[in-house]
Amino acid sequence: MSDEHTLPVMIGAGDPFDWEAYIANYQGRTKIQRLTYIASRSPPLRIATAEAAAELYKNLTADVSGYQHAMLLRNTNPDPGQSLLPATQRASVDSAWIKGTQDRAKVKMERLELELRQYTNNLIKESIRMAHRDLGHHARYCGDLTTAYTCFTKTRDFCTTSEAVMEMCLNSIDICIELGRWSDILTYVGKAESQLDTYNPLAAGSMAAASAARAAASASRYGAGAGTSTGGVAARGGNTAGGDAIGALFRAGMRGDTTGGGVDGAGAGGAAGAGTTGGEKAKAKREMSLLSARLKAAHALALFRLERFPLAAKAFLDCDANAAEAYSEFISPGDIALYGVLCSLASFGRAELKSVVLERSSFQSFLEYEPHAREMLDSFASCRYQKVLDVLNKWQTRHNLDLHLSPVIAKLKLSLIRRAICQFVEPYDSVRVDRVSEAFGWDTVRTQIALTELVRTGEIRARIDTVGGVLEVDRVDERAELFGRAIKVGSEQTNKSRKMMFRMNLVREGLIVKEGKDEPLDFAY
Repeated sequence: MSDEHTLPVMIGAGDPFDWEAYIANYQGRTKIQRLTYIASRSPPLRIATAEAAAELYKNLTADVSGYQHAMLLRNTNPDPGQSLLPATQRASVDSAWIKGTQDRAKVKMERLELELRQYTNNLIKESIRMAHRDLGHHARYCGDLTTAYTCFTKTRDFCTTSEAVMEMCLNSIDICIELGRWSDILTYVGKAESQLDTYNPLAAGSMAAASAARAAASASRYGAGAGTSTGGVAARGGNTAGGDAIGALFRAGMRGDTTGGGVDGAGAGGAAGAGTTGGEKAKAKREMSLLSARLKAAHALALFRLERFPLAAKAFLDCDANAAEAYSEFISPGDIALYGVLCSLASFGRAELKSVVLERSSFQSFLEYEPHAREMLDSFASCRYQKVLDVLNKWQTRHNLDLHLSPVIAKLKLSLIRRAICQFVEPYDSVRVDRVSEAFGWDTVRTQIALTELVRTGEIRARIDTVGGVLEVDRVDERAELFGRAIKVGSEQTNKSRKMMFRMNLVREGLIVKEGKDEPLDFAY
């Protein structure tokens, strides 16, 4: 089962999965990652998705190795032998783009490293931080994610404001998602949330501006002029790390007169000072909501990939559907709906499912993006378990080609089925095996195997009559059990009281010998 997500995914006639409509929900590097993943998993879609990924590598990044990998997928036979396609069927690699991109990337890397050495000699912490940050963005743009992560973590030692710490956390979270460092994401999310009380979104620049800056940097082709910084600080003194430092220092001096020390009623961090206008407060409130939504989505995704499904379900349910632009670089609203529903079905009982999921109005907006997720949720709540399994099978291509869902879908599906069987059996003292088979659309053999496993693990306290084909549930007499617990607790309390009274009598009669402070007791006669 652990290797199931590596098997080739074939697409049959009438399959509802449309890869173009699916991939249109994403942007940035996650779009490229998902295209590459589909190309590596699905032989029928290999050529089309690999070509789309290669084109995006050329248009949005300077990731030469990623482009070459996409072209290798395009020109490789999807058979297990991984042999190259015939020469007439191969697409040519853009060698001119590779050479030019490598040259420009090398020139910019040398310039950024020179700037870092200069700022290190000047000992200006803000300049050093921004230089490391710019190196991180450049390394990520070139596809060197490990170096980018190292550069972003180095900025931590030079952060002097909440805005700088927040920027470091957001950059690190983005890289950790691409690298699959899910535990680290939880750490950075916690650190970022601890800065929200003092964070000033007006000083740090809007998330929309930060995203636009990253997109502009990705779309650029390293012109001959000075490099562009792609960090989250919007208002800058120039287009280098030194210029950024001047702008940041200027804003730090101005914030003393324009921002207050508390958090306003809208939760807009330090932007609620008396000197801000109504428009600025509204903008700050919006920026804080976007930031909070981004952190919640990253936290939920990390829990999901760590297979902490109950916690992930609650985290997905807390996401904000009105702030989709905040987390569109790594997850879509449709993903949140699908992941949240699957985690909920695999984790919650019927009562909790109704109160936590079905009656949560904020989550209904997400379900509009994935109608089949809503169909599964409604069917499960209505005890139509065969319908749930039919929907899962119908959309298995969508699930198996999802970058984050594919590695855990088998475990989620197994947990969902086990919980469904337990809920089906719960009201009965005895139930025929063929009735369970009918409810789930299985044959008798498969049903008996599933029931036997649940009995063996203790999830169902029952016995199976294989001759009569009946599952007999072992019911506990709750009244007798309650009386038994009451008698046990009473006996323990009686013994405890008797011992306390015995000690009180010893103290009253002076039979308790206390050890001296300086001389230990010597009982050797």
